Amino acid sequence: MKTKEKKIDICCICGKKTIMSFEHIPPKSAFIKGRVNLYQGTDILGRDRLPWDLTGARYHQLQKGSGFATVCQACNNFAGHKYVKAYKLFVQEGIKQLCDRINGYIETSNFINIKPLNIIKQIIVMFLAINPPSVGKENYDLRSFVLNPEKKDFNTKKYGIYIYFLKGFISKFIGISALLRDRRINVLSELAYFPFGFVLEINPPEGYKEIYNVCNIAEIANDYDYDEITNINLKIPILETHTIFPLDYRTRNEIISNRIEQRVRELLKKKF
Repeated sequence: MKTKEKKIDICCICGKKTIMSFEHIPPKSAFIKGRVNLYQGTDILGRDRLPWDLTGARYHQLQKGSGFATVCQACNNFAGHKYVKAYKLFVQEGIKQLCDRINGYIETSNFINIKPLNIIKQIIVMFLAINPPSVGKENYDLRSFVLNPEKKDFNTKKYGIYIYFLKGFISKFIGISALLRDRRINVLSELAYFPFGFVLEINPPEGYKEIYNVCNIAEIANDYDYDEITNINLKIPILETHTIFPLDYRTRNEIISNRIEQRVRELLKKKF
């Protein structure tokens, strides 16, 4: 029986060239079970279908669940031991909070007995894992932040970490991208998997709260110590994801309406 060759590459977290291990994103213990169909943007763009209609699109089925072989075993074990348990509890509480928010019981989310610094470090681990090693190399302060559990002094001017509740059917794993928005180039990465979505932005603009209507949890990264337990009340927006594009939270009705308007403009151009 032929044994499968082990993948040797550069770890997206520590930057060392070694044998890769499969990193579940989000962590497997956070309700990541079963097979997942992974679609590439190049296989979806240009199709004359609504973005949630994936009929006939090519995909790669991940038998182990969502994730990638981009992290070495040492970093995988390190994050699993230091941060994953806190993130798992955060996800469990987030599901309850989202249900209460959708049903109109509460307007903000009060997370009880959580470890904010551990959770934020796990979120950054996931962002590093879905991006090429060059992102960690160019932003070494992100690497050093997660490789040292006690490290705080997170650069909130250089990085924004936005959180939202995910209401939609499309999960996203978007590496660092340049997005032209309101005459400004935004450099960001996005990952979304029930119940949360996260955005990592490099050099966020001033007034990002008003521009994006987001909750930036990077601001609390320096307020708590590693393993410190506290209660936090967060005003997390509930956003829908129906496309593969970053920062696109249009509802299905809005997408259909935009599509109709585009078709009308195309017809008018042909006529005149």
